Amino acid sequence: MNIYKSLHPRSDIDRLYVPRKKGGRGLRSLEDLVLIEKTSLAEYVNNSQEPTLQKLKSEGIVQDSVSTKQKKEEIEKDREDKWRRKTLHGKWPETLNKVSSETSRWLQTAQLKPPTEALIMAAQDQAINTNWYSHHILKNSPSDKCRLCNEHPETIEHITTGCPKLAQTIYLDRHNAVASTLHWSLCKQMNFERAENWWEHQPEPAMENEDYKLLYDFNIRTDKKISARRPDIIVVDKNERRTTLIDVACTWDKNVEDKEIEKVNKYQDLKIELQRIWETSVTVVPVVLGVLGATSNNLNKYLLKLKINDIKVATIQKTVLLKTANILRRHLGISGTS
Repeated sequence: MNIYKSLHPRSDIDRLYVPRKKGGRGLRSLEDLVLIEKTSLAEYVNNSQEPTLQKLKSEGIVQDSVSTKQKKEEIEKDREDKWRRKTLHGKWPETLNKVSSETSRWLQTAQLKPPTEALIMAAQDQAINTNWYSHHILKNSPSDKCRLCNEHPETIEHITTGCPKLAQTIYLDRHNAVASTLHWSLCKQMNFERAENWWEHQPEPAMENEDYKLLYDFNIRTDKKISARRPDIIVVDKNERRTTLIDVACTWDKNVEDKEIEKVNKYQDLKIELQRIWETSVTVVPVVLGVLGATSNNLNKYLLKLKINDIKVATIQKTVLLKTANILRRHLGISGTS
């Protein structure tokens, strides 16, 4: 797997054998399979009524007394526990405990290429050779400062969300890619023209038909001064007299729920003003994702408010993860999972 860049050399090995739905790679260990097969054989002998096999049982030759199902559960739990107990590699399972259980869905549905999947998971494991890792863990770098801004420690969090040199360039590009994906899905739902594929879509600032008005990165004029009046997408349903303000954020994974609350609060003044001047009901929908794939417990609920039939959390996750992988490769000058 290392040779073909499907596994980072310093990524967690126990995680390889944790199910994908729990954040692992879902591989089967030959050692574990042998243990399960032994348990299955012992279970068969212990439950058999054949005289020869009963003799084996009475002689104590068959030692294992747990069921095959219990053995599988024990092995799986042991792998998870080993992964969680590790100082660096265990940070991601800590994060998984605080975010949605759907966070690892992308591992089952996104179908990323193995090197990209390996790179994202190495970042989750904090195993990539950043200056911080080289200085504090490997002890072979004189400084832990970011090679681009030279101001802050070069951690995975800093590279993917916090470097001031990247804020208005590739961070913005990642944010816009998520907003464009949502816009593409809304165009289909509302019968507006769109590109054939979501990654090719270029949103128009304003689109309108008999039933809907769709605004993208549009500065709303208001009667009174309001600082936050440019959400990423505004949907106006003319028939139901309903307006939806959609704002996107890509943040560090532990902060997704805090960022959602921040986005909702940010647009309360605009919401009140639009209810008055447009005479519609107004809903604020934050679409917040962690840069390494984390989602909040509220994201599905918010997406349902958009009433988009074909939008899936995994599609938005894939958009973010591809951009994050690109950021890591460009910043660190790596190929695949080096």
